[in-house]
Amino acid sequence: MAQSGARVQVTGVVTDARTGKPVYDCLVEHYDLAGKRWSLTTVNSEGRYAMFVPAGEPFELRIVDENGYEPLAQHCRAAPPNAVSYRKDLKLMPR
Repeated sequence: MAQSGARVQVTGVVTDARTGKPVYDCLVEHYDLAGKRWSLTTVNSEGRYAMFVPAGEPFELRIVDENGYEPLAQHCRAAPPNAVSYRKDLKLMPR
């Protein structure tokens, strides 16, 4: 992880890939590219989530255990060090 301390807020909406409807009450997990989990957050009733990640480093977002959906692992490019926020919407594929 970056030692600079600069962080970026990642926000987004989790939706069903087929219907476009929000998927709520699941967990979005933040991993570094070495596979270490650093944080997780819950998705609210509107399908929205927010978390902070280190600026300037690529990362991965995962949703592993959501009933009725395939697990998701989404690689994300690094947010620029001067960025305040970064948007990453996630689409879950029904089983």
